[in-house]
Amino acid sequence: MSSVMLARTGAFAYAKYGWESTFKGGASTRDKVFGRGQRVSSITRNENPEKVFELGDRPAKLIVYKGFEGSASFDFFVSNPWIFRAVMGNVSTTGTGPYTHTYTVAKLPPSMEIEVGFQGSGGNVVRMLRGAVVNTFSLTAAVNEIVRGRLDVLYADEVITSTLGSTIVDVFEPFTFAHGTLEVPAGNVIAEVQSFDMTLANNALLVWGLGDIKASSAVWQAFDPTGRISVTMKDASFLNKLRTTDTNGRLVLNFSPNHQIIFNFDGVGYGEHTVGYEPNALVVEEVPILMRGLTSIQAINNVATHP
Repeated sequence: MSSVMLARTGAFAYAKYGWESTFKGGASTRDKVFGRGQRVSSITRNENPEKVFELGDRPAKLIVYKGFEGSASFDFFVSNPWIFRAVMGNVSTTGTGPYTHTYTVAKLPPSMEIEVGFQGSGGNVVRMLRGAVVNTFSLTAAVNEIVRGRLDVLYADEVITSTLGSTIVDVFEPFTFAHGTLEVPAGNVIAEVQSFDMTLANNALLVWGLGDIKASSAVWQAFDPTGRISVTMKDASFLNKLRTTDTNGRLVLNFSPNHQIIFNFDGVGYGEHTVGYEPNALVVEEVPILMRGLTSIQAINNVATHP
C-alpha cells in the first residue's frame, strides 16, 4: 500500500533568526524571534531569468539566469525589542536593572541569518536566508487591537537543508492599544487616537560585483520614517498644524515599568488632512505625518545583555 502525503498547515512551520558576523556568512546561533504570533507572509526567491531571442526566428533560443535576489516579509505582534537592532543598526545598553537598550540610526546595516523551517509530510524543508537586511519596518497600533509589526527584508543567499530546528516562543508579552500613548510634540499626549501607523524605511540595496551571482554586500540609502494618525475630531488643532513642523514627538508602548518601548521622533511635519462627516458616526481626522528622523528607540526591560 502506498503512503499518502497530505497537505499541512503553518502548525508545522517556524521562523527564527540570529546575527551574522560577516555578510551572508551565516549566524552561529539562531535563537531569536521577531515577536508573538509570528507569520511568514512571503519568501520570494528570484533567479532573474531572461529569454534571449535571435534574428531569423520568433521563439526564444535561450534562457539566461542572472543575479540572485531574495526578499521576505514577516508579520507579528510587537513584544520583544531585539529586532530594532536590525531596523536601526546601532544599540547600546545602560542601567543596572531595569536596563535601557537604545537604538540609533547607523550608516551601514547589520545582517541576519533567518531560519524558516517546515515539516512537510514528504520531507522537511529548512531555508536559511543569509545576508538578510531590513528594508522596511512597519508598526500599527489601533483601538482594541494588539500592536502589530511587519518586517520586510532583502537577503543575498539561501541554503536549503532538511534538518529541522526547534520552535521558539517569545517570553515577552505583546503590547495592545491600551499600552500606548502618542505625544506630539513630546509631553503633549493626544487624546482619543483611533490608530497610529509608522513605517521606518531604510531603502536597502543589495550590491553585486563581477564574478558572483550573489550580492557581496548591502547598503542602506536614505532613512525615511513616515506615519499616519487617526484621531477623533474635537477642534481645529490638526487643521492649524498644516504647513508647520513640531520639533519632536514620541510613541510610548508601556506594558509595565520594566517592559517599555519608546519611539522618539525628530521633527514632525504636517502636509495633508482628511476628514468626513457621517450621521451617527465618529468624526475622525486622518493626518499623514513626515518625520525628519527618529532620534532613538528605547527599550526598557530586565535583560542585561542585548541578545
